[in-house]
Amino acid sequence: MIADPTRAAVVHEARTWIGTPFHHQARVKGAGVDCLGLVWGTGETCAVMPAVSATDAKPFWRFYGRRPNPAVMRECLAKFLVEIPRDQVQPGDMAWTHWNEVRMPIHMSIFADHPQGGLSVIHAMWDMGVVEHVLADAFNDRIVACWRYPGLVKAEAA
Repeated sequence: MIADPTRAAVVHEARTWIGTPFHHQARVKGAGVDCLGLVWGTGETCAVMPAVSATDAKPFWRFYGRRPNPAVMRECLAKFLVEIPRDQVQPGDMAWTHWNEVRMPIHMSIFADHPQGGLSVIHAMWDMGVVEHVLADAFNDRIVACWRYPGLVKAEAA
């Protein structure tokens, strides 16, 4: 465990997952992970997200379908993360995006500082596994809400 509640630690940890294959509901670096598992695993490793017990996690964090219910997902995100305005996003924060023509948000990604400037996103894609790419307009237009790990809020307030 890194246990470092800084933005740099969150981005660094998320990048260590790059190349991990996609596997629905998995959370094992190098073996398999989905988009929510990446957010959860990164947050727990950096100690910026509270440990989630099996009781707290029901029904969403551990038991969700390939197309999660957006209302249930929002409720769970609000329970464990802090929603922030889009214009306050920094590396280490997260995007909740829609990923289909119905525009229902079902996907999570972690913002990073792109080496060539601007922001990038790190996320688990069903067809590519964990990847990082520049925050292009097409992806930016899919963002429904933005979130921050509660440990980053506390670290910045200190």
